[in-house]
Amino acid sequence: MYQAIVIDDEKWVVKSLIATIKNQDYFEITTEFYDGLSGLEYIRIHQPALAFVDVRLPGMGGLEILQAAHAEGLSTLFIMISGHAEFAYAQKAMFHNAIGYCLKPFSRSELMDSMQKAYQLLQEQEQKTENQEVSLEEQPNIFHPQHSLKLLFCKPQIVQYFSEI
Repeated sequence: MYQAIVIDDEKWVVKSLIATIKNQDYFEITTEFYDGLSGLEYIRIHQPALAFVDVRLPGMGGLEILQAAHAEGLSTLFIMISGHAEFAYAQKAMFHNAIGYCLKPFSRSELMDSMQKAYQLLQEQEQKTENQEVSLEEQPNIFHPQHSLKLLFCKPQIVQYFSEI
């Protein structure tokens, strides 16, 4: 199970979200934050797999959190949660790589759809990482001293050398 956090300034919303997504096998809510700055700081340090983030928060809004995370190249996935069904909010959220935009009050099916999408993206990323590790292990170590000597002293033969590897 992947770790997820919730950032929303209303405790009843956090409790409602947690109750709505209980009994699923994708994510475990490990931490709750009630302002944007604390939530972003946690994301920077711990990089949870998923963050549910409200659009309007004290200190720093959800869209600003997404923008900062995107600019900093953080790996956390984001699902925006909002009581505002304004297209502009959803559009900005998607521009900054949010994978979902769920309206309050929450629909379990809507949240589950977004969570399944996040889970699939995380599984694909893990598979890519595993494939890259395997392909790196299959590569010869060109920094081995034997190879280094060939590279340093046999420059005309570099093309031939690499074609033999």
